[in-house]
Amino acid sequence: PVWTSIGLLLVAGIVGVLVFRAFNPAANTDVPDKPSALDHPRHLILISIDTLRADHLGCYGHGAAQTPVIDKLALEGALFERHYTCYPLTLPSHLTQLTGVSSLGHRVRDNLYHSLPEQIATLPEQLAKSGFSTGAFVSAFTMRSGSGIERGFGIYDDEGVHSPPSGKLTIPERPAHATLKRAGDWMEKHRSDSRLFCFVHLFDPHAPYDPPADMAAKFQGKPHAGYDAEIAGTDRELGKFFERLRSLELFENALIVITADHGEGLGEHNELSHGYFCYDSTTHIPLIMRAIPA
Repeated sequence: PVWTSIGLLLVAGIVGVLVFRAFNPAANTDVPDKPSALDHPRHLILISIDTLRADHLGCYGHGAAQTPVIDKLALEGALFERHYTCYPLTLPSHLTQLTGVSSLGHRVRDNLYHSLPEQIATLPEQLAKSGFSTGAFVSAFTMRSGSGIERGFGIYDDEGVHSPPSGKLTIPERPAHATLKRAGDWMEKHRSDSRLFCFVHLFDPHAPYDPPADMAAKFQGKPHAGYDAEIAGTDRELGKFFERLRSLELFENALIVITADHGEGLGEHNELSHGYFCYDSTTHIPLIMRAIPA
């Protein structure tokens, strides 16, 4: 199904309603204590792909895209055609994802110098109170702990991305395969827990581009080749991650959400990157949700 979501990046709000219906016994008196794959999803997996424009995915109409994993997820679930970030920078946008509060409310407007006010509750805090085991696995310096982004997570894995940037556009990052392996390891370790919330942040499509060699070759000579090759490489790593979840019998028992924090200018409106303007190129982002039938 195709849906429309116009306005703020309210992943936390949308997911919160679904989570309440799916996981709150008082709201679902017919759900058994130990749900099976035939009932409501037990787990929540939120994957945010940094700097991912909606219009560079196949399921959003990009003919040159090679994103079969994400496209299949959209086909099996719900795709929101018009979904926009409230702020085209990584930390402010992700804090909105995890609180449902816009940047006007949480007042975090950069990646380095602001922090989330204590009085604002986060989605992982609320889920932890509801009995979820919570884990986050992030891939870049802009998502390091210390801003409040880590609140509510039993584990907040930002290993290797805590060093300050050494220069312009050289943000310390961890590749998708490494971050997804850590997320998979954690989910395997906690597979017997009654409820899991796993938040994954992937940074590969962010400049500077260094895609896998085979993907670079496939896109060579095409517009925005490095960017699209990074997206294709990330999609492939997600496929491996989902296969691992299937082998652990976790995939079919989870609500899986794919989104982004912001897009990328790619030269449109004379903006190469993001964070200066608020055109669709940097604010129109994907939102895809896939869950087992309730």
